[in-house]
Amino acid sequence: MNMNPNGESRLKQFGDLSAADFDAYPVWVPCRPEDGDEPRDGHTDDDTYRPYLDALPIGCDVPVFLASTTLTLADGTAFEGFATRPADGVTFDLSTARPQLFASAGQRFGFWFGNSSPTSSQKSDFYTAMGKSADAIFPIVNAVSPDISQIDLTIHIPGFCHYDPTPPPGPVVET
Repeated sequence: MNMNPNGESRLKQFGDLSAADFDAYPVWVPCRPEDGDEPRDGHTDDDTYRPYLDALPIGCDVPVFLASTTLTLADGTAFEGFATRPADGVTFDLSTARPQLFASAGQRFGFWFGNSSPTSSQKSDFYTAMGKSADAIFPIVNAVSPDISQIDLTIHIPGFCHYDPTPPPGPVVET
């Protein structure tokens, strides 16, 4: 059962996962159909995760998971965060890893914005939370401990990234 000692569900939406969740459980996996009957505001969906309760490090036998990572800024400062291990056959890049950084005050920041550019306020909020310039932050190296995952989730984050479909299509990096 995915219940904590208080009898509450451990199921979480992707957007609700916090640093405390990854401190308690360093790996989270997508919910299975059998998890759907647990208390979760009446539903589970593709963005619902549960703690991975088996022995670590997690291996290749689990096709998709979120793992606690360390994000090291260009100036050497380290922050906790997490990244996604995409399914087999899916290219591992910034758009599939979706690394997330937990700032000191608890805010959570991502670096992949899909088909939309990051807003100036999203970038400003990040720089304010970090208290550093772009040169001190980027590139960021996101890495997982081998004690947590047998799969290397190292990825370099050059800045705030999004996809531009206009010719020539491709990723765009902003700082």
